[in-house]
Amino acid sequence: MMIIQLKIKCDSIPNRPQFLYHSDLVDFAAKCSVSALWRCDSSMLKKVVTAPERKQTVRHPLQHSFHDLSDTTKPCIPTCTPCTIFMQKYVLLKKEQVKLLEEQTKEQNSTL
Repeated sequence: MMIIQLKIKCDSIPNRPQFLYHSDLVDFAAKCSVSALWRCDSSMLKKVVTAPERKQTVRHPLQHSFHDLSDTTKPCIPTCTPCTIFMQKYVLLKKEQVKLLEEQTKEQNSTL
């Protein structure tokens, strides 16, 4: 599966690499400073790295509403169905998952 590599120029978000091939992403995940997060069971990161590649033959337009990210004092709660489903499935963690993530990452340190 080919993933297009782009350099995003924007002051509001950090510039992160995007990968042309899935194997490049897997290699990056294994070598990055937070590689343990990519191995955390049931995390979205691990699902991305271990997902089987598949060809997409039909593209369906994604219909969703505008999300206001300007208020950083509260979490952005999606108002559209596709984003709500994604957030419930991959972002919101159960108490046990939060505790596991905390335990597996508390020794991490970064100057970033």
